[in-house]
Amino acid sequence: MNTREKAAKFTCLVIDDDSTAHDVLEALINQINWMVYLDRCYSGIEALERIAREKPDVIFLDINMAGLSGLELLKLLPYPRPHVIMISGDSSYAIDGYEYQVVDFLLKPFSLPPLIRAASKIKELSVPRILQPETEKLDPAIREVAVNSRVKSFCTARDLWVWCEKKHIRVAFDKIYAVEGAKDYAKIHYGESFLMTYGSLGIFQELLPSQWFVKINRSFLINKAFVTQIANRTVILSNKKQYTIPHGMDLNQILDELTDS
Repeated sequence: MNTREKAAKFTCLVIDDDSTAHDVLEALINQINWMVYLDRCYSGIEALERIAREKPDVIFLDINMAGLSGLELLKLLPYPRPHVIMISGDSSYAIDGYEYQVVDFLLKPFSLPPLIRAASKIKELSVPRILQPETEKLDPAIREVAVNSRVKSFCTARDLWVWCEKKHIRVAFDKIYAVEGAKDYAKIHYGESFLMTYGSLGIFQELLPSQWFVKINRSFLINKAFVTQIANRTVILSNKKQYTIPHGMDLNQILDELTDS
């Protein structure tokens, strides 16, 4: 996603195998002054290539598509990824979408008010967070990577600075063995303790370096440096903590990520 220092417009790529959905969304998107309709894709395979090449800020992604489905496409998108708005004619898919940290879910047939709601969420999420002066003095390597203006935790080259109890607490990556998602909050587990801070698991997946941390289920990122055993779908850490890789997740992909040095 592009960093936006000034008020700007968000480019939108629509991914759906239904031409009518494209026509309706194009007309609606063009009515929102901070959104720009970029183009349309009719398949997940085409979308993968276009996203990598054109780097849209937002994708409208249909769940039910022939070939590569919307949920399968989401699993293949690397972080950081565009803001995702899921679309479908079946409301039962909404829960599936939110499990993948999408911004919003739009039910077909489309109308303008729900689209404005979703677009407003993207606008709010993309407001750059201003670091307080005392925070800026902590380390010259501080980089602004949070995607939510309310998230005050941030990373430097080797540390996560966790915002907890109105102060930043420095925790080295090599001390954190897991990050646990709890709806809009996260538990940073290290040693025999943990810190609770604002920010979903998806946000911390973007925030933390992928060479250190791997998502193994809907609730946990784990530090692969702590992994000592992998038995079937159970990952065992050096501190004896155990985590299960659910059958709904690609075991081979997770194993590759855990063992990639």
